[in-house]
This record gives sequence, structure tokens and C-alpha cells, in this order.
Amino acid sequence: MKILLVVGVALFYGVIGVYRLLWLYKKTGINPLKLKNDGSIQSINKQVFALLIVLDLIVVVLFCLGNRIYQYTSPIQFLDNYWLKMTGVILSAIAFIWIVIAQSNMKTSWRIGIDNEEKTTLIKTGLFRHSRNPVFFGLVISAVGFFLILPNAITLCIALLSYYSISVQIRLEEQYLESKHQEEYLNYKQEVRRWI
Repeated sequence: MKILLVVGVALFYGVIGVYRLLWLYKKTGINPLKLKNDGSIQSINKQVFALLIVLDLIVVVLFCLGNRIYQYTSPIQFLDNYWLKMTGVILSAIAFIWIVIAQSNMKTSWRIGIDNEEKTTLIKTGLFRHSRNPVFFGLVISAVGFFLILPNAITLCIALLSYYSISVQIRLEEQYLESKHQEEYLNYKQEVRRWI
């Protein structure tokens, strides 16, 4: 279980984060990492996202160090059973595949953060026919899956904070898309739901 968890987390962040950033930079020469450090809401959200990734890694390390150390995460014992763990694994795997497909649907329009300097193409095909934010939807589902795999106070906070932080980012991106794509985005917004 420990090795699978480490491999799963490394694969998750490696593919949807590092690989995707490098792929887009190599293909376009554009740095897709557009999060700022200017005190704005997006800047605060950047710090929250970074904190969530660090917390994910800390929980995995504590779990791998053994039960005595893992107890410091305040495990939620009544949720710690085989079927919920398997549900978490399935949700995480589906979320991973969903995110990879959504990122592929975005092609070279994918960014982490808002790129005010460039008008990217408004994607309305693939998973974007069913959700305006399929990548974010997948991230929330993966946080729920992670909580079910390792139910404790930290993973519960990660899941709740992920939902809140992503909801804030979605609203910021909606404002940006409305300003860049105007009526086309407003029409799309009426046709497709925010989450699913």
C-alpha cells in the first residue's frame, strides 16, 4: 500500500503538473505557469495551492514512516476501512484520467493561473462540452479520493480547502474569460455548467 501510494502521488503530480508544464513550454515556448506574487487573490490562491501540495506530500511521508508517526495526522478511524479506501483509489484514478483528458482537450490553451498578456482559444469541445472546468472538477474529486484513502484531519482539510480555493480560482478565471471572449463565453456559460 505504501509503495502504491508514493507511486500514485508521484505519477499524479508528475503527469498533470511537471510533464504538462514541460510539454507546453517545449511545444510553444510559452511558460504556462502564470501565477503571480503581487498580493492579489490569485497570488494568495497560489500559496494555498502550494500548501495543499506540500500537505499531500507530508501526509504520504507520515503514512510511510509508520503507524506511530501517522497518528499525528489524527486519523478518522470509523472511515478507515477497505471499501472506502478502494472507493478512494477508484475516484483518484478516474480523476487522474479525467484531468489528463481535459488537459489534452485544452491543447496549447492550458495554463496554471490567468494569462492576462495573451488571449487563448476558448475550448468548448471534449470534456468542456460537459463542464466549464473539468480540470478543476478532477482536482476536487482527486482530493476526495485522497481523503478516502487516508482519512485523517489533514486530508479532510486538504479536500475542503481544495474545493474552496478552486471555487475562488474558477470565479477569477470566469471574469477573465468574460473580458477576453465576451459574448462567446457568456453563451457558453449558459449552455454548460460550472462543474458538471
